[in-house]
Amino acid sequence: MNLSSQRVSHLCHLILDSLCREGMIDCPDRAQAISALKASLADFVEQDQLIDQIVRRKLQKQNISPGSPEWHKLFERYANEERSRQA
Repeated sequence: MNLSSQRVSHLCHLILDSLCREGMIDCPDRAQAISALKASLADFVEQDQLIDQIVRRKLQKQNISPGSPEWHKLFERYANEERSRQA
């Protein structure tokens, strides 16, 4: 998933606004909070891309038509397994 820096910034502002509005955090320094959110989001996207690559390699070794219902089912299963391993 490739997100533009503007999109990342927008998402981080939405997340921070929601957390503040719900009273889940007290945010005296918005710039620092946005910076931390951007770093966390970048880490998440990087991890998600790595999992996607691992799972696609596993699926390529099997004789399953890409895009088929079976392929999607296995993709989700393998991705969930990989997320559990990396957690």
